[in-house]
Amino acid sequence: MLFQHIYNSDGRTFGWALLVFDGRQRNALPDLRRAVDEVGGWGLVRPRLVLGAAVAEVADTLALSDLDGEAHAAYEVG
Repeated sequence: MLFQHIYNSDGRTFGWALLVFDGRQRNALPDLRRAVDEVGGWGLVRPRLVLGAAVAEVADTLALSDLDGEAHAAYEVG
């Protein structure tokens, strides 16, 4: 399921998807947003928040929910 959100999600056929995991830490979201903002202007990098505990806001259009923890487990993120 994660693959459909990162592979060519914006119609481009090049570049990288940067997965930014919260590590199932609710308080990690402000730091993650700053990190995403830092790379947001890079043309070849498309950041995606992967949230297992933190709750995204409506403005977080790049956020993916991982409430079951499968993506965190697949990438071995604690």
